[in-house]
Amino acid sequence: GFADALPVERPTWNAIRGLSWPDSSVAGSDSVMGRLSAKTGLMFDLPTEAQWEYACRAGTTSLYNNGGDSESDLGALGRYSGDRSDGKGGSFNYYTTVGSYVANAWGLYDMHGNVKEWCLDYYSSDPLPASATDPVGPTTGSSRMLRGGGWESSASFCTAANRWNCAAPSDGYADTGFRVKCDVE
Repeated sequence: GFADALPVERPTWNAIRGLSWPDSSVAGSDSVMGRLSAKTGLMFDLPTEAQWEYACRAGTTSLYNNGGDSESDLGALGRYSGDRSDGKGGSFNYYTTVGSYVANAWGLYDMHGNVKEWCLDYYSSDPLPASATDPVGPTTGSSRMLRGGGWESSASFCTAANRWNCAAPSDGYADTGFRVKCDVE
């Protein structure tokens, strides 16, 4: 079960990754991802923004990964500002246990809420190239992308396509966490 599975909160992008991306294709050895990689021998990292959206959508094209486009569809998928008192646990004004809401078709929980999630990419308001396979964002910038929306986010910030959340890589916030990706062959 998920009884004690709370999201990590307030991590900085720098603590998670350590070395700047895309300058370095591997995480710093003292970072969360670097330590996890060293312990397992696997290559862990943050997902790019495009990888995050692909995982979130799980084959759907709707606003939310359960095939819905309404706020009531979101209510089944994650903690956001409109459902903090829905009886799914956690404090009224805070995140809740991971897995309290419905998973997407690929078994991933909390892609639409609970905590926003850091991505590798620098922030840009420009859309990712639709014609590219696994596109990456800009190679420079001052802020990094956050995806998914959090417990304090409105429904419009929790959609699969929302790209307006970003923060400085040295900042950590109560409504911000991360998702791990692993490259396997």
